[in-house]
Amino acid sequence: MSFDSRIPGFFKKSVSERIDLLVETGGIDAESARLLKSGLPLLPTDRADRMIENVVGTFGLPFAVVGNFIVDGADCLVPMVVEEPSIVAGLSGAAKLARHGGGFVSRCDEYLLAGQVQLVDVDDPEAACKEILASRDELLAEADASLDRLVKRGGGARDLSCRSVELADGKRSVIVHIYLDTCDAMGANLVNSICEG
Repeated sequence: MSFDSRIPGFFKKSVSERIDLLVETGGIDAESARLLKSGLPLLPTDRADRMIENVVGTFGLPFAVVGNFIVDGADCLVPMVVEEPSIVAGLSGAAKLARHGGGFVSRCDEYLLAGQVQLVDVDDPEAACKEILASRDELLAEADASLDRLVKRGGGARDLSCRSVELADGKRSVIVHIYLDTCDAMGANLVNSICEG
């Protein structure tokens, strides 16, 4: 069965009817429907407690799906968790308009995560930037050496930039950005480790 994200009158149905329609149209499977209809929190407290520190509960918000989307030629439903009533309706309307022109097309150039290091109390910020940029290849190689598993997956340090800025108190500071390809990882810890190094 081919999937069609246009579900006319979806907003007029009850929650249970919407879930049934999603199963009928192929938007979700029967097990997902069972979980949604159970009304149980999707993130139980015991699981949340294993994810972060100091958990005292979970926070629930309305979970909706937005139809009418075509992305890269394929119909899809977009899941959203929001509390603002006009967002879902507005996005559905925009997707309906875009649908007539073929929908949305995605393109992803290399995704790089930037980390920033700020150097303070530098006597000659311009000279420091020149020295850092002159050492670019060496610094990137050093960063990659500490990311051996990431490099094996095709990621790693890609570039760095440096500039001098004047702070509010009139002092000058050096800002260094390092750009990492984190592959499928979110990368915050990787970037922090590289910047600290």
